[in-house]
Amino acid sequence: MAHLHLGALYEELQETDSMSLAHEEYQQAIIVFPYSSKINLRVSKLIRESATSQEELNSIETHLRAAIEAADILIEAQKEQRLSMIGIGKSLESVDDGKWVFEPSCYEEIEAGKEASQFLLLFLCQEGRDNDAEPILKQLGYSWRLSPHALHYNPHPVRGPWKNDVDYVRVWDDALPPEMLAHLQSTFGINSVFWKEHHYSPLSPYFSYVHALSPSPGQQATYLDTIIHQLHALATELYPEAAKAKYAEWWAHCRPHSHGHQLHFDSDDEGRRREGGKPRHPIVSSVCYLTEGIGGPTLVTNQRLGDPLADKAWLAFPKLNRYTVFDGSVLHGVIPGRSFRTNPDERRITFMVAFWESVEVIPSKEEIPGSARPFPDLGRTKYTWPMLHQLKSKGKSAKPGHPEPKIAIPTPIESVWEQVSTRHSVPVKIVEEDFSEPNSYDDNESKDENGGRDSVSGVYQKVDAPLPRYNQCFQGF
Repeated sequence: MAHLHLGALYEELQETDSMSLAHEEYQQAIIVFPYSSKINLRVSKLIRESATSQEELNSIETHLRAAIEAADILIEAQKEQRLSMIGIGKSLESVDDGKWVFEPSCYEEIEAGKEASQFLLLFLCQEGRDNDAEPILKQLGYSWRLSPHALHYNPHPVRGPWKNDVDYVRVWDDALPPEMLAHLQSTFGINSVFWKEHHYSPLSPYFSYVHALSPSPGQQATYLDTIIHQLHALATELYPEAAKAKYAEWWAHCRPHSHGHQLHFDSDDEGRRREGGKPRHPIVSSVCYLTEGIGGPTLVTNQRLGDPLADKAWLAFPKLNRYTVFDGSVLHGVIPGRSFRTNPDERRITFMVAFWESVEVIPSKEEIPGSARPFPDLGRTKYTWPMLHQLKSKGKSAKPGHPEPKIAIPTPIESVWEQVSTRHSVPVKIVEEDFSEPNSYDDNESKDENGGRDSVSGVYQKVDAPLPRYNQCFQGF
């Protein structure tokens, strides 16, 4: 399995040459182990990320179905082996409990097959092949799914007659002056030291930094503070309650076209309750897009924690210098980019800011990146990236004639959730349960571009029968 491990190491580097080497290693591995679920899954994911043609994209399905079939064979073999063990005098309990029946690698193969089923579902839904996805949705126990209007979004939506009367999300185009936009593009560009010094990858743990909007006397000021104040002014113009904010928490992402992020709620304290109370949300959250046309849209719904499933949602598409601002308490996420890119090295780069009335700042003596860190001290930090944000000389000013910020209208979608089989979109009541309970959807904490210290997956939720649990609702990412 050396080719598989080498491929994984090259893939982690997330560099152009290394991704090509990873693909070569996986191809060698699949020659040796053509029926390995793990290898077929890895190959399909890498193709999805690097595909430059529809032909390449179509090959994903072949690998995914091979991964699923190989895992199914192992599952059947596992059942037969258990039955044979019972036949020679072993008890049912000892057989069911004993992982000695299979080698650990076999269980890894089975888990890879399960993951391949989920990935195949997303692929089919994003290709618009809902009829092919339907039997798999049923087989995996889903009763609801994110609608085709979200997963199979129209990348070139027709601007309809709707009005700018949405309470949940609002948008500025041409948001920042050219010099501020150029600064963000430079300091968060694909080759920026910022990503290297954070050991960033699309699967990195979440990290963010907090700035006081009214710094105390003597506190360092950076050009990033200037930009954040500009964004705060724009956010306040759309949402006057944002004027109450005293802190700005920011983070950034640099992700391939095909990467999305699951729906989640933004909250403080990783979404856990404080002294029995409910989690706190920012007043507003926001996304400034530093690239255009790469990756999928931001999806913002009208669902708050404990509400029925969302029955309304809007898409904000990545556009250079677009600034999307939304209610900090609503469910939102990023839809994976559809189709392929002719240049797979391009990235969806975004700069996010959440505006808080109060937020806990969490220092780290070792300057380990993490949630809600103070901005590094320019005179003491071991990093070089903070120096990129030193104040500009006063001689610089906005270039004459640059476009003024203008209101844009997010794209509404016809339905958010649809029932599997009937394909009806109906509101469903979700009842919130104790945050300390085990996770019913995903054991991993979720960190996202749009606020990421709490996700739906970090909240155990239940519904009264016959209403579905959240893990019965397929979103695919």
